[in-house]
Amino acid sequence: MRIRLENIFRTVGGAKILDDASAFFESGQANVVIGPNGSGKTTLLKTIALLEKSDRGEIFFDDKPVSSTDFSQRLSIHRRIGFSFQNPIFFRTSVEENLVYGLKVRGGKPSSDKIASALGIAGLAGKEKLQAEELSGGEKQRLSMARAAITEPDCYIFDEPTANLDPVGAKAVEKMMSDISDKGKTMIVTTHNMAQARKLGGNIFFMNKGRIEAGADADIFFRKPVSLKAAEYSFAENVFEGDLEESDGGTFFLRTGGIKIEVAASGQGESFGRDNGEKSVPGKKVYGVLRSEDIFVSLAPIVSSARNSFEAIVENISPMGPIYVVEALSKGVRFETVVTKQSVESLNLKKGLAVYLTFKATAVHILPG
Repeated sequence: MRIRLENIFRTVGGAKILDDASAFFESGQANVVIGPNGSGKTTLLKTIALLEKSDRGEIFFDDKPVSSTDFSQRLSIHRRIGFSFQNPIFFRTSVEENLVYGLKVRGGKPSSDKIASALGIAGLAGKEKLQAEELSGGEKQRLSMARAAITEPDCYIFDEPTANLDPVGAKAVEKMMSDISDKGKTMIVTTHNMAQARKLGGNIFFMNKGRIEAGADADIFFRKPVSLKAAEYSFAENVFEGDLEESDGGTFFLRTGGIKIEVAASGQGESFGRDNGEKSVPGKKVYGVLRSEDIFVSLAPIVSSARNSFEAIVENISPMGPIYVVEALSKGVRFETVVTKQSVESLNLKKGLAVYLTFKATAVHILPG
């Protein structure tokens, strides 16, 4: 199911919740919506699922506008969508009865094999006769997702499915989402967990104040965020404020603190101080975004194609699972990078050690100030 939104507006009590929101959600992959609290994510999902009406704008399902459909057609579209809320509501009955409710409403008669399969995927095998209220938070969330999945919808919508779960419960829910994504169906998920957003992959959509600011492949989104707000929200480790300069040879530099970082000019447009693509504007205030994994740490300068190499002093080393986060200061500019435990040991990294930080000009993404 292909879903396209065009200029969706929604106000509640005079407050603007969705403001000219437009997006295209591809079928056959995960579409992850991120953004701060109050940005309109849940309202967006309910609008897509036809649970709420927009004030104006248009939604297209497989290129057909909703505005041209009657009640029965909209109901048919709604039933092609499986929705799992952040805080799911269950009836005061068994796990099995809650599981098959949506299917029965649609006139379906669930087979024992289908019920067993859905419970197995949700990790609830053997618990079908328990009261739904007896389940843990993670089990309830998985039951809600299984209840949506058993209807075999064309689109799955999950609103913050791991928000209140412990790591074990979250991992089980992520496994369910991965399995659903592998089926080739459309999946739209909201999350505040950036590691989860990266893991789900697909397209990332950033919402801010009711608008959808970006829709891009996950790798592109995290490496080249569309705005400073998106960079900050997605935990970009290195964000440098400075002035953009251009040399006589057409090379661009970001001057920040006491260093000059060479940046790649191609494909950056006005961010690189160009006025209408012709005139150079020296000294333009910009932000440079650099991901920690793009910085190489060494004890001596290295010969490579990378155009940036700065001597720095290690200020802190923190373990984070299988990797270590290294913070280092170079002429007043703080860098954060990640290295393996093996690198920490082989380089004998410690606080106060002088190191070299090397990265490519193309690794620095420029945003306008």
